[in-house]
Amino acid sequence: MRFILIIYFGLFIGERVSGQTVDNSIGNIKTYVKTTDSLTKTRYVSSMSEGSIKSTKKRGREGRGFSRTTVTSVDSDTVYLIRQHDNLEKNLTQSYYFKSDKLVFCRIEVQDDDNVNATLFRQEEYYKDDKVILSTVDKNELKKKYKRRTDFDHMANGYYYLKDYKNGRPSN
Repeated sequence: MRFILIIYFGLFIGERVSGQTVDNSIGNIKTYVKTTDSLTKTRYVSSMSEGSIKSTKKRGREGRGFSRTTVTSVDSDTVYLIRQHDNLEKNLTQSYYFKSDKLVFCRIEVQDDDNVNATLFRQEEYYKDDKVILSTVDKNELKKKYKRRTDFDHMANGYYYLKDYKNGRPSN
């Protein structure tokens, strides 16, 4: 019994000494995401877009395509954000936020083609040490036929895009 109490007490003290609770980590990640988003409007980071979403009209709708934007340090040695957008079926935007080459946050959004302000689906995942510490899902009006567009391993996808960037080649 004494051994169990010592282990429990040790774990409790260890958690308190580190000061990193899940709520604390999520708050720090939210701050990091806001900071990263605000940095994209300054000269302290570099942004590179690949691919293009064509603006030709076809049957009253815009043409289809994809784009990937990577936000890095000016020297391109640190990746802060990779955003993949395609409008093959609805508007799918995948945003992956990295800190020291570790995925800390991702947001997956599906928006209506006709009304970009109408979000049909939004999922946000917070990560710490490559583990999901919080996942929120808001499914407004996403039809079953589009569910496959959001039903994938977000962490694996984020690291896949990071690896492609580091290897110097874009992929879809």
